[in-house]
Amino acid sequence: MSALDQLIGRSDSLRVVKSLLLQAAPTDISILIIGESGTGKELVARSIHENSARRSGPLLFVNCGAIPQGIFESEVFGHERGSFTGADRKRTGYFEQSQGGTLVLDEIGEMPLESQAKLLRILESRELMRVGSSKTLPLDVRVVAATNVDLANAVARGEFRHDLYFRLKAVTLVIPPLRERSDDIPLLAVQFASEFADRNRFAAPRISEDALTLLAKQYWPGNVRELKNTVETVLTLNRRAQVLTAEHFHPHLSTSRAFLPVLASREQHSQIGQGCCWQRCLKCAGKFAKCEVFLRRR
Repeated sequence: MSALDQLIGRSDSLRVVKSLLLQAAPTDISILIIGESGTGKELVARSIHENSARRSGPLLFVNCGAIPQGIFESEVFGHERGSFTGADRKRTGYFEQSQGGTLVLDEIGEMPLESQAKLLRILESRELMRVGSSKTLPLDVRVVAATNVDLANAVARGEFRHDLYFRLKAVTLVIPPLRERSDDIPLLAVQFASEFADRNRFAAPRISEDALTLLAKQYWPGNVRELKNTVETVLTLNRRAQVLTAEHFHPHLSTSRAFLPVLASREQHSQIGQGCCWQRCLKCAGKFAKCEVFLRRR
């Protein structure tokens, strides 16, 4: 199954993402993927690669937030032997490893500011200079960036270069959170159950209507990833069941919309103050009463 086919859903918001993706993928234009954790940004990036002229080339994913700042440029851009203490051999960075293909820079907002300037030069010149080298190397790499934070706010705070931001967002794909496409939840749940059963070689149980309705009413702060993990957990613990009902799922759910007395919007959270950003408030499942930042500002 292709990555695009794995983006399951019939919601209008997801259709828009797929349509934009298919229009932009065949070109070399820079694409910025924005979405909360667990929404499927990696699948979108794979879909871009698979529908591009670079599909036969390499596809590399680099988590910018997982690379220590001190070695970031060495890892991503490469270095020459002797360029710093401990550099006993030349290193080919992720850009060179992606030649002829696609490099996905995940958590792009975590990239150090000094490295952002170098990335901007690479994008504009299509040339790379390894750390410790005076020679440039031609690059044939498509860069796709992904983030789960608001880069515009990061630019306003001086944490992200405005020129790089505008260079990366030539085409922006905003992946909707699962709570905004609840009609897709039953389709996803059934698909995840079928795939898990096939991988583990047992008959997939049917998921009852009451169970699908229950799943569709959940808030899912972890988005599609959380839904998938929940379905797989329930199947694992009830492998002999022929039908999975709501009772099978209840012990593994904790964020039903029905139990959210206040489901805060982005605008409502912005009124609390800068210390309580949207991403942080997702962790409190939209409940002001349990939001530490909100309580400190009351």
